[in-house]
Amino acid sequence: MILNRTTRNRATRHRTARNRATRHRSTARRALRISAVAAAAFTAVVALATSAFAGTVSPGGAFTATRSPWTVTDPTTGVTLTCGSLTLAGTLASSPTTLIGTVNSATATGCSGPVGITFSLTFQGLPWRIDELTYDGSTGIATGTISGVIARLSGLCNATVSGIGGPTSPGTLDWSHNNSVPQILNITGSGPLRASSVSGTCLGLINNGDTMTVGTGPYTLNPPQTIS
Repeated sequence: MILNRTTRNRATRHRTARNRATRHRSTARRALRISAVAAAAFTAVVALATSAFAGTVSPGGAFTATRSPWTVTDPTTGVTLTCGSLTLAGTLASSPTTLIGTVNSATATGCSGPVGITFSLTFQGLPWRIDELTYDGSTGIATGTISGVIARLSGLCNATVSGIGGPTSPGTLDWSHNNSVPQILNITGSGPLRASSVSGTCLGLINNGDTMTVGTGPYTLNPPQTIS
């Protein structure tokens, strides 16, 4: 009898251990299934976020955008450098992504500063990327960025205007466009731009590390475009 009870107790313990192991395996499988579902959902959300926006441009193709006059200002010293005009030239096209075009060239003419200082302005990092980031169908207004911007001032005073990382760090311009005024592209601001590689006779008008602002306002867009 004692032997039978011992045998039954051992069998009961074995069944209990097997049941515990089964429960543990079942819990582990449920956790894996939940993790897999969560990972798939996260991947779907990321894919949707990155692919949801598509820019539409009409008629697209080659374009120019011109502002006259065009300025570069150093708010730290209060100095404004003025060019007779700045013309951006490039291409626009509808896209399944935010990328709707490029600026392939930028030309500034008749540039001068305080006390009659003249200088030339050249642009680097071309082509610059044009991205459309938002569109409001109720207002017809699109917004976006032009990225890759680097400008070099040369003359008695030399300096580079670029991103905050130094003379080879690209800067960014912000733009908006209203389809009710299709011939106008507004440059509304910029990412942080800094002066660097300052040399020559600058007389303290521009200094390394100074924040710079460039040519905000309406640019004449030719041909007029619809952007949505």
